[in-house]
Amino acid sequence: MSLPSPPSRLSSLLASLQKRPFLLFGAPFLLFIVGGSFALTNFTQLRYDELEKKKRRVTAAEIRKMNRGKKEIDMHKEYEVTITITHYDYRQIRLSLDRSSTEQSLRLYSRELTIYI
Repeated sequence: MSLPSPPSRLSSLLASLQKRPFLLFGAPFLLFIVGGSFALTNFTQLRYDELEKKKRRVTAAEIRKMNRGKKEIDMHKEYEVTITITHYDYRQIRLSLDRSSTEQSLRLYSRELTIYI
């Protein structure tokens, strides 16, 4: 008995792969998916490490510095301000839906439309 020549070994290997398509397609695909999963864990960990670097504790001095320019808000005072701003003597303007007449109406009533801030 002699060993088969290399071309016949290759042809026998190809014939066995054709009989079992999982070895030709399935196994490499699964290896690619599992290997990619392990590779992506490194990139994901790097992402979370960078996000963790951005977070840090704030000292008491920094908190005082941030709050220095703020004023306290009193809801009763804010309510009084909104009451003085709100006007109940408004005039309702009805506009048509076609564009040209809407633009004309807006030009006519533009003097009456004022915004109070």
